[in-house]
Amino acid sequence: TTGDVPLSLSQLFPLTGAVIVCTPQDVALIDAIRAINMFRQLRVPILGLVENMSHFDCPHCNGRSEIFGHGGAKSAAEREGIPFLGEVPINLQARINGDLGKLKENFAADNPIRPYLIQVTEQVVAQIDRQRPPAMPSLTIT
Repeated sequence: TTGDVPLSLSQLFPLTGAVIVCTPQDVALIDAIRAINMFRQLRVPILGLVENMSHFDCPHCNGRSEIFGHGGAKSAAEREGIPFLGEVPINLQARINGDLGKLKENFAADNPIRPYLIQVTEQVVAQIDRQRPPAMPSLTIT
């Protein structure tokens, strides 16, 4: 989102980077592009874009539904020249865990959303690692 809160936080605290999360439909992508442009103006590195609610895997029929479309965030990331960090499907248990403040439960081995969250997490860590300056050689004086 753009607005006073992210703008103030960006100016008050040194940020490692910004992760932009949006759903795949065009109207959400318009806001995501505005956020990307805001962070660029503030010189905050863009770590990448995540597609949230990318699809729904039905636990009853094992069918997949792309309720809000699919791939919009990946296309936007390519157009903007920023990394695509991955997609996260709609998941009822993830919503329940979030409401209960038990986000760690989304990473449980039996949670179907876990592989998606692991991929996004690994991609964010990789992008943060790329932001670090190379290690300087050490100098020992004896």
